[in-house]
Amino acid sequence: MKKSILALGVIAAFAAAGAHAQSSPTTPFSIEPRAGLSIPMGDDSDDLEVGLAFTGDVLYQFTPQLAVYAGYNYNRYAFKDTDEADGEIKGFDAGLRFSLSPMAGFTPFLKGGALYQKAGITGDGGSLSSDSEFGFQLGGGVEVPISPRFSFTPQASFNKVEDAQYVNVEAGLRIRL
Repeated sequence: MKKSILALGVIAAFAAAGAHAQSSPTTPFSIEPRAGLSIPMGDDSDDLEVGLAFTGDVLYQFTPQLAVYAGYNYNRYAFKDTDEADGEIKGFDAGLRFSLSPMAGFTPFLKGGALYQKAGITGDGGSLSSDSEFGFQLGGGVEVPISPRFSFTPQASFNKVEDAQYVNVEAGLRIRL
């Protein structure tokens, strides 16, 4: 987890430095690191506390309305009945993001895509993980411009892989390259 967070931080720092140094128009590429809460749903909500979510996506903007995204996400949960172990869901996401018509100061968007993730349990006695499985993600949010290269991007997404269901509520920073 620390390596993933560190890697996202390094990428964001280099992108921000490069974006600041450039005076040419932005490219269709952007990165979007996010962090927030991961809320277990269904049967998992009986055993797991609300956890933390860390996500990083790379986006390619085909048109002003349509972008494709791909990235990595990590969700960590504490068990309600024990302090001896933690649960985690981690893996890759990819999909489409559709921006609606801009409104006063923000642009709403919808997103949907595929997940390829695995669940695991880590604790004092070692770790146990499942095989990676495919799932889906549906969500939406708003993009609030801060400058031509930076936007604040609060969003929520419903995620389902096999029996695991969770909702991520995150805030991020979209950095146009």
